[in-house]
Amino acid sequence: MARAKHTSRAEARRRHRAAQAAALGQPDPDEALEPAGALPAEEPRRRTSFFRPPDVRTDLAALPGIVRSQRSFWLAMGLMLVGFGAALVPLPAGQEQGAGGFVRNLLVQLFLLPQALVPVFIAGFFAPRAAWLLGLLVGLANSALALLLLAVQPLAVGIPGTELASTVISYLVLT
Repeated sequence: MARAKHTSRAEARRRHRAAQAAALGQPDPDEALEPAGALPAEEPRRRTSFFRPPDVRTDLAALPGIVRSQRSFWLAMGLMLVGFGAALVPLPAGQEQGAGGFVRNLLVQLFLLPQALVPVFIAGFFAPRAAWLLGLLVGLANSALALLLLAVQPLAVGIPGTELASTVISYLVLT
């Protein structure tokens, strides 16, 4: 058996809207409603876009505060340092193909080698604004760490010495 509807709250809302409209000197919004059988007038549709060009000046002005307060930016920087440290850790002979080598290569590939996928996503996704600037800073730091790794230990990332110059140029271009 269906229960009866309680319309007391709806009536209270109508009375409140009517009192507010009367206080402001506006017509009662409920009186302006059309009869139940009438079709509503079609309102013009507004086109909304999720893309808007960056506001460079305010983003640059907000950047120091974002860098100081945004934990995700520092997490991204820390992950790149983890990848850098993992690349420098020497593995015992014969373990490059084992689980240790797999984990080390995974950390280096995800957190360090350009473009470092995980740190860029973390810094940009959680940024309240100026994600493009945080991405630029993370990318520059990423390239600096990768170039430092290439200078210190070129074979750590699996690059033969003959291809070192082209790799350095490609790292700079990718950033």
